[in-house]
Amino acid sequence: MGISYNRIFCNLMSTEDVSYGRGIGCGGREGGCQYNRFYKNIIRNTRAPNQIGGDHNYFYYNIIDTVENTEVEERRYGNEQGIVLTPGRSGYPEYISCYNKIYNNVIYKCDEAGIEVEDWHDGYSVKYNEIKNNIIFNCGKNSVKDLDHVGIGDYSDPEVPVRCTLNILQVPLSFIFPL
Repeated sequence: MGISYNRIFCNLMSTEDVSYGRGIGCGGREGGCQYNRFYKNIIRNTRAPNQIGGDHNYFYYNIIDTVENTEVEERRYGNEQGIVLTPGRSGYPEYISCYNKIYNNVIYKCDEAGIEVEDWHDGYSVKYNEIKNNIIFNCGKNSVKDLDHVGIGDYSDPEVPVRCTLNILQVPLSFIFPL
């Protein structure tokens, strides 16, 4: 049994008055968190990234507006991405983030990268994810990791490719919101 086949859609999420909080998070062992769909959500003013782990999960047509550094000192280590593909738990090699799809999202005003890929277990736990057709701008604006305006950060095993195609990075605001 696991957390699978759920649909989370058409929500407005905010943790504006919370010192550390994310809009969406999922993760687990292979087969334990799979085939969930997150779409048409607006996630605004959070202080932690949206985490996508598990396998075969889909995150599409969402808007992520503003992910800022937390005031919680032990969590202040560059953890303010729009989306992070991660196994979600350090020290648990059975936790994965594989075969997930991140498509057609708009991500802006993140202190760290718009999308980041993290692997803590030597290439086993994060692989074969697809990042495609996202619009990412004004990210890496207050980076603890010294990233200057980074759209996609890849900290996974270089032997395991992340499929990234047709992402629009660092577009001017007038392109998205014409006057």
